[in-house]
Amino acid sequence: NSSFQVSGRRSFTDWANSPTYQKYYDRVFQNTIVTNIENNEVSGYHTDEKFYFYDFTAQYQHKITSRTEATAAFIGINNSLDLDQKMTSAGTLRTRNSNLSQQNFGGSVSLKTDWNDSNFTKISGYLSYYNLNSRHEAVENNQTLVQQNTVTDMGFRLENRHTLNQIILNTGYQYNEIGIRNFENIDNPGFSRSIKEVLRSHSLLSEAEMNYLDGNLFIKPGLRFNYIEELEKYIFEPRLQFNYKLNEEISIEVLGELKSQTASQVIDQQQDFLGLEKRRWILADDRSIPIQKSRQVSIGFTYNTSEWLISLDNFYKKVTGITTPGQAFQNQLEFIKINGDYTAVGSELLIQRNFDRFYSWISYNLTSSEYNFGSLIPSQFANNFQIIHSINWAGIYDWDNLKVALGTNWHSGRPETTPATNLLDFSNPAKPEIRYNFPNNKNLSDYFQVNFSASYCWNWSPKTQLELGISVLNVLNKKNTINRYYRVNTNNNTVESVNTYSLERTPNVAVKLHF
Repeated sequence: NSSFQVSGRRSFTDWANSPTYQKYYDRVFQNTIVTNIENNEVSGYHTDEKFYFYDFTAQYQHKITSRTEATAAFIGINNSLDLDQKMTSAGTLRTRNSNLSQQNFGGSVSLKTDWNDSNFTKISGYLSYYNLNSRHEAVENNQTLVQQNTVTDMGFRLENRHTLNQIILNTGYQYNEIGIRNFENIDNPGFSRSIKEVLRSHSLLSEAEMNYLDGNLFIKPGLRFNYIEELEKYIFEPRLQFNYKLNEEISIEVLGELKSQTASQVIDQQQDFLGLEKRRWILADDRSIPIQKSRQVSIGFTYNTSEWLISLDNFYKKVTGITTPGQAFQNQLEFIKINGDYTAVGSELLIQRNFDRFYSWISYNLTSSEYNFGSLIPSQFANNFQIIHSINWAGIYDWDNLKVALGTNWHSGRPETTPATNLLDFSNPAKPEIRYNFPNNKNLSDYFQVNFSASYCWNWSPKTQLELGISVLNVLNKKNTINRYYRVNTNNNTVESVNTYSLERTPNVAVKLHF
């Protein structure tokens, strides 16, 4: 009547490095404190780092009676980076230590009761905790910066499901409380700031699931009603799912929904949290930080047989209440705080073909996404994360115990903002600034990557198998630029570009023993 499941992992990267880890290290630590954010070079000082992670999960289920079941689950994740930096200046060796840690812990309990064959009730409670903590001792000076971002999210949910002929009615109530704290302290010059915010919300939920025409027609309308106590805000969020099978192979689906979000992530400074986890969580105050709201609709067509799968999805999405600090600008908008919105319109086509031992698929995405910041000139321009064209292909061959896969990924470049012809503004001679063209006036070069993987499984006995797998990411070792920004070199008052590159060719080997 009961079961218990537990799992755990612990990396060994703090005492042994593999070639795979080194490739990821080079990719992740570009343009961060680890590689000297001022010049993106390690040569200015020597860096010793230790990184490791661990995680674990546990789940317990117990059948109290034939109609009542209780469940409890827990998860914990920890990432830790310890950094020693050494620098020789004027014949003197200076050593500084910095560290970054990140923890995620969560738990939930639930109790479900089947009152009869057509009705059940479920009550559940949850709690999650997130903590990001960094301490940076600058090797170039005697400054120490301590930063912390903590999120506590808790609540409970009551839901009921009732079946009546061809209609299933789902109703429920949810209470949620989220608290976010941001702390930072600088010792030179002395500065300290601690901000804690809490929002409590109540939600009523109702939706119906309706099946007609022998299951060929499915309709699922729903409504979520939210009340946010501290902001005294009422928010209605209707949603609709419609699916109709024209025949055994062809179906059409229409989706539409409104959503809202009170928590969001922003970047204050690009070097915050050692330049690695630059984003910090904040809560909406409905003034300088509005509630983010989205409305989206999509319509899709699917053709599915034993040999073919073809789907076409078209979507429209608009998100209001975004802020410039939440969009990772590294141009003239980096230190400007204004609110706006963005829209995204696009289509996705997927074609898959199945053969005897081989199947292949290819997808194409077309997306146009634009910001709208009314107080800027121009007010509309490309989204920082816009990828207009994207093509993915994969081929998989499966023969007995051997599996081989080859895949490619190509997409057009993300937008960038280039400096204007007259590069620098010397209004403040001590700190010249870059003159930029209009935001996101140009795109980076196209991205292209080829990946390969293969695995083979030996059956030693009916209960024991040994599996060996190999993979190579970026087989062609293509040097893809995925981000670019510009900065002023104060030594000669010139403008230089800083590029961030994708993962280099990265091999990996995996061995699994099942028993």
